[in-house]
Amino acid sequence: MKNLLKTQIKNRIIAFLIVPLLSAALLHAEPQLVVSAEPANDLLRVLDAAGYECLRVDSPAAAVGQAPEGGAVMILAAGYPETPTPVNADFFAAAAAKNLRLYIEFPSFIPGVEVGGIHQAGVYDRAVVTSDFFGNDLAAMRILTINGCRMVSLDADSPHMVFAKVAGYDTAAYGLAGTPARPILFEPDPGRLLVATTKLSHFVTGRYGPKDAWQHTWETILHWLDPEIESGGLDWTETVRPMYRPDEALPDDAVARAVRLGTDWFSNGRFLVGESWQNLPQHQRDTAGEFGPPLGEEYPAGDGRFSILEGHASRIDWDGTQQYRYCRRGDCQAESAFALTLRSQLVGDPQSRRIAANLLDYLYLTSPLRQGPRNDPASGSYGLVGWGAYPASQVHYYGDDNARIFLGSIGAAANLDSTKWDRQILELILANFRTTGAHGFRGANLQERDLQRNGWLPYWQSGTVNLHPHFEAWIWTSYLWLYHKVGDELLLNRTKSAIRRMMEAYPAWKWTNGIQQERGRMILTLAWLIRVDDTPEHRAWLRQVVTDMLKHMVPEGAIQEEVGAEGGSFGPPASNAAYGTSETPLIHANGDPSADMLYTMNFAFFGLNEAARATGDPFYREALDRMADFLLRIQVRSETHADLHGAWFRGFDTRRWEFWGSNGDHGWGVWGTLTGWTQSWIVSTLAMRELNTSLWEITANSRIAKPYPEIRARMLPESAIEAAYGKATRHLASGCGIHLETPVDPRYPGTGAEGLIDGRLGTDTHNSPTWLGFEGVEMTATIDLGDRIAIERIGLHALRNKALGIHLPERVEFLISDDGLDFKQVAVIRPESGDSVAGVMLGETTGPAVAGRHVRVRATPLQSIPGGNPAAGRPAWLFVSEIVVNPVPEPAQAD
Repeated sequence: MKNLLKTQIKNRIIAFLIVPLLSAALLHAEPQLVVSAEPANDLLRVLDAAGYECLRVDSPAAAVGQAPEGGAVMILAAGYPETPTPVNADFFAAAAAKNLRLYIEFPSFIPGVEVGGIHQAGVYDRAVVTSDFFGNDLAAMRILTINGCRMVSLDADSPHMVFAKVAGYDTAAYGLAGTPARPILFEPDPGRLLVATTKLSHFVTGRYGPKDAWQHTWETILHWLDPEIESGGLDWTETVRPMYRPDEALPDDAVARAVRLGTDWFSNGRFLVGESWQNLPQHQRDTAGEFGPPLGEEYPAGDGRFSILEGHASRIDWDGTQQYRYCRRGDCQAESAFALTLRSQLVGDPQSRRIAANLLDYLYLTSPLRQGPRNDPASGSYGLVGWGAYPASQVHYYGDDNARIFLGSIGAAANLDSTKWDRQILELILANFRTTGAHGFRGANLQERDLQRNGWLPYWQSGTVNLHPHFEAWIWTSYLWLYHKVGDELLLNRTKSAIRRMMEAYPAWKWTNGIQQERGRMILTLAWLIRVDDTPEHRAWLRQVVTDMLKHMVPEGAIQEEVGAEGGSFGPPASNAAYGTSETPLIHANGDPSADMLYTMNFAFFGLNEAARATGDPFYREALDRMADFLLRIQVRSETHADLHGAWFRGFDTRRWEFWGSNGDHGWGVWGTLTGWTQSWIVSTLAMRELNTSLWEITANSRIAKPYPEIRARMLPESAIEAAYGKATRHLASGCGIHLETPVDPRYPGTGAEGLIDGRLGTDTHNSPTWLGFEGVEMTATIDLGDRIAIERIGLHALRNKALGIHLPERVEFLISDDGLDFKQVAVIRPESGDSVAGVMLGETTGPAVAGRHVRVRATPLQSIPGGNPAAGRPAWLFVSEIVVNPVPEPAQAD
């Protein structure tokens, strides 16, 4: 446009020279556009860069006075946001007398219009096009942002643009009917006077978006002022933008740069709380003060001893600054510590190690996050870490947040080669495990007040099932990891049972802010399941989840978010009024081109690195590399806002290559940052990928097993395990391979086939996690003992509860084989019925010992429930909990 505009001006000059009848006053290249503005005004700079020659003056009166007859005048707000542009009736009369086309911003006076005081728009209000003024490229209902908008209050008929709270991504999805709206741009005198009630020319400094819409907005306004101006060519460099263009070659040290910048951001942004301001009430979360202004130089960054803050809220003020979220979250402390230790591993920096150690000390030893009832062995919340530094009565515990504390802690501790926090890490894992229900699900979150009232045991025995990876998947990784270190089968069995139920339900999962984030959460869990139990089925689960997620990967390497009609906790807002009232996706409808770095990309990126290292499959490595390329490119670059430079925002529009999306989430929207979730996992994964390692490998030499027996006995005593699982029994089949030929009823899956040889007899309660239920179908299970042994006794533990339709089997057959193909029957029993509710051991004695390697048990249920019983005539339920082979006598008790 620069050359085009210069050519237009030259053509005008040539025209003046060749038309002899024009007055001498028009024979010089006098600018046709006169602008009243401050020298640093954004629009003025953009026009100058485009080569548009205009005359800048200091006041509205001077602009009208120096404008040529029939010329164009722009009055750009100079006192914004506090003082409206000072104009009066004489000013407008003078403009009319010279037949000027006039654009004015933030005016104090408009002829024939009652202008009120300054109105500050709501946090979630956005600009909406309401006419055909801008043509097809910016049609009615298109959405733009004017951050921190202040406007003069007035009413106007048929405005071209209004400010309102509307739902939608690029377009107001529900229109404006019934939604309060204030005029932003309108023509009181069509064709002669165009009024903006706010400062539209502040679009660079104020970070208005999206850029393409504002380019078209200004080209349209300029064309309205001077119809000879053709559109196209206005351009500027955003003050906050992606680090690299999509087609730009990355430097050789791009990863090291990103990791260094991404961790420098903790200090440069003053998120590390300093000693001198650690107790300022406005910088501590309470029931009223979560958000606040950014921290200036008077708040020097700390060294981790006093915590790290949460990050930025997705709230941009008129000057382009963003509000902070002052909460001191538990997960952010550990996640940031891990990222800092990896920075030290990759680029070297002893100070990063010191800050990381201080953050872990704060988290576990000095902060209220772990103190109080969480540090009292008699408390139901002992060992847990609070979500944030709330007053005690408001503390709650999300399993996924505690999982990220665990993951960050083990990684940081390993990189620091320290066992200092091992006891607290163990207590954290077991505190979550003992509040995880019988089927391996913990639910969304637990409340401190409920844990104090109920204790932990009811949660351990509960029948909770929550098919929601966002809340469940990552806490399972702590149980898998600890099982690998200590060999406690209880950790593995309860977790595998839950994962199986989750995967058998796939894709019918609950979802939070989108479906892709649920897939992203499961990748790490399935990768670590392969680490402890590498089976074709488990690899297939991982492959399926990743394949389905990658269907939504765009060429640039981003995963576009997706929502569904069912199962969503926080779907797109259902009305304009609902926009900004809860958590919500960045998209409004599937197909909106947004990637999510808070809920999806960050966790999927980390999980893919673990999957690639666990499997050695290049399929995962290729996806990881594509994601890395994308994330390196969209790290925030800003010479103006040091607290944003080096961060990653939550949202990114892959088509525009711009930070853009639906900002309806109440606090964690498009421009939100998080020292934990977003920043730390992206930085950490970039570093691990560069170092050719994974968190699993980093923690391979953990010494956490040493204190485990003592802590396990104290936090999860055998009496509690028996209450949920039944009495322990020792026998030679425990832990062997087992194949269940009959599908278990999904309503009563127990802990899967392995639960039949886990050494636990079910309780007399049918929903004990050890019971596997079969409705009207025969159960056949085959055990591989590993070696040929003399088999003396085989038993099947079954449940009887006639009131619930659960009856002992009609017939139980025991068979033995050497090769697993040809089986010999060694015993058949027909259990006698009874009336009491009880777990009953059936069989046990096979007669003379028979040698074999494989044991098969076939249990046939009653064909139908006998008359005189509840549900008579319906198929009978068969419940079994254990197959016992050669039981080992309990050791004699000492006198």
